Amino acid sequence: MATSSTNLEDLYSRLSLEEEEDEGVIIPEGEVTKQQNTYVLVGQFLTEKNINFNAMKNVLASSWRPKEGMEIHDLGGHRYSFVFYHILDMQKVLDGGPWTFEQSLLVYHKLEGKEDPHLVNLHKSVRSEFNDRQKLDSTDQDC
Repeated sequence: MATSSTNLEDLYSRLSLEEEEDEGVIIPEGEVTKQQNTYVLVGQFLTEKNINFNAMKNVLASSWRPKEGMEIHDLGGHRYSFVFYHILDMQKVLDGGPWTFEQSLLVYHKLEGKEDPHLVNLHKSVRSEFNDRQKLDSTDQDC
C-alpha cells in the first residue's frame, strides 16, 4: 500500500498546467445543454389551520413516489408549488387524486406557460375536478 501511495505522490508532483491550459474549458455553441424540463402544480389545502410544511412534504413525497424526483415550495398565502421533473410523475398525481393531508383536501392547478402561481384560481380547479369525478362515477354505474 505504501508503494502505491508513493507512486501517486510522484505522479502528482509531475503534474503541471501549461499557460494555455489555464484559460478554462470552452464549450462550443451547439453543445450547451438546456435546462431540465419541469412540470408544476400549484395547490392549497382547504383548511383554516396551519400546515406543518415539513411533515406535508414528507407525506406527499412518500405517497406520490416520483421516479425522477420532485420539489415542494411554500409560496406563502397557504399556497404550495409541486415541481416534477418528469411529466409521468405529475400525471400520476393528477390521475390519482383527490389528495389530502391531515384530513384537508388539496386543490391544485397545473401551471401552463407563464401563469402566476399566486394568481391562478384554485376554486375553479375544485369545481372542475368535482365535475370530472361525477362523470367518471356515472360512467362506472352505466357499465
